[in-house]
Amino acid sequence: MPSELQRLVDALGESLGRSAAIDDRRLRLQAYSPHYGPVDETRLASVLHRQADERSTAWVLSQGIATAASPVRLPGNDDLSMLPRVCAPIRHQDLLLGYLWLIDAGAALTDEELGLVAEAANAAAVVMYRERLVQELENGRQRELMRDLLFGEPGITLDAANTLREESLFAADLSAAVFVLRPAGLPEPVSSDVREAVELALIATRRRLPLRHSLHLDRLDHGVLLVGVTGKLLTLEGLSGLAEDLRTDFTRAMPQFAGRTLIGVSDVMSRLDSAPTHYQQALSAARVVEIITGVGDLAHWSNLGVYRTLARLPAEELCARALPPGLLTLIEADSNGTLTATLERFLDFAGDVKATSEDLALHRASLYYRLRRIEQVTGADLRDGNDRLALHLGIKIARLAGLWAGSSQSVLTPAKRARAATRPPSPHA
Repeated sequence: MPSELQRLVDALGESLGRSAAIDDRRLRLQAYSPHYGPVDETRLASVLHRQADERSTAWVLSQGIATAASPVRLPGNDDLSMLPRVCAPIRHQDLLLGYLWLIDAGAALTDEELGLVAEAANAAAVVMYRERLVQELENGRQRELMRDLLFGEPGITLDAANTLREESLFAADLSAAVFVLRPAGLPEPVSSDVREAVELALIATRRRLPLRHSLHLDRLDHGVLLVGVTGKLLTLEGLSGLAEDLRTDFTRAMPQFAGRTLIGVSDVMSRLDSAPTHYQQALSAARVVEIITGVGDLAHWSNLGVYRTLARLPAEELCARALPPGLLTLIEADSNGTLTATLERFLDFAGDVKATSEDLALHRASLYYRLRRIEQVTGADLRDGNDRLALHLGIKIARLAGLWAGSSQSVLTPAKRARAATRPPSPHA
């Protein structure tokens, strides 16, 4: 059944013989009429992608449509392949809700016809404002339940999970995963523009998912997306793809955070009332990728290895006093980080000299020399399992504590981790 906005643009387009469309205030397409007369590439792209491209959007906004109180005539723009248009702002009192567009090629619309456009914009404002109120009520209900789900006591969390299922706000038979989007290096206090962009990115990503397959909540410095896991999302590749879509939705609005938008992804959960644990997984994963160099800006909790344990420790415990004394001496004395990086690679490869030397492109004799120097500085015996374990954990703690940044080579890829796990320890170990 056509929506009220759809019936409105259909009637207006047919009455005036012009292609009509309605966008929301962020120029995302809400309804459009059949084509009447000439159309241009911008309209076709808007219908296809539900939003005009960035250049076209910037140009129409430069014409003052956001502050206009009545229909505005826009000239054609050959560089953008845009025909002349009429844009009527859709306002409820002083609140801008969207824009009503008509292509105005050929004979220009008369003043009487512009009056009909203004009336249609007023009618659209009533519809969009009513829909906004309904949506705000629904969103408020969902936010309340999400807060209870993630931060309530166990009984409250269980009640919230049951209510989400019973009220069909989240499909009852779905497993789920939690995503946390966190822009890095945010100033304090966090600006309203950043918080709004985070929430709009969460909403935009949800629109690509089936109904009742997602929920979201915006926090002070990050956003939370809970997603029902089906089909391709059952794989790490599928979850990573959705995470990249979420990042793109945010950085499109906030390009200054390109390369600084971190995303953590939890394990998949079968019970919705375990969401608090999985939220902490995703949040910790985002925290790890902010601190640890070389792992990129997307992390799955399941792939963090020992960092899954270390990230659970209180921040105040991740400090110099948690490191073996010999390791701290090594870090402080190792001005270019060569010995510390060598030690980490050696321990990551379970003491396999051959694998370590290949990975570092280092002759074995040189590697043995470095290992002896490490033993001398740290006072540790690399043949002793306890010493090796203490040093290995100490290096990871040093990373999380910001005491040693390491290098991109200091993180095992899944393939290298599997290779190291299948090799027997070196005779040196």
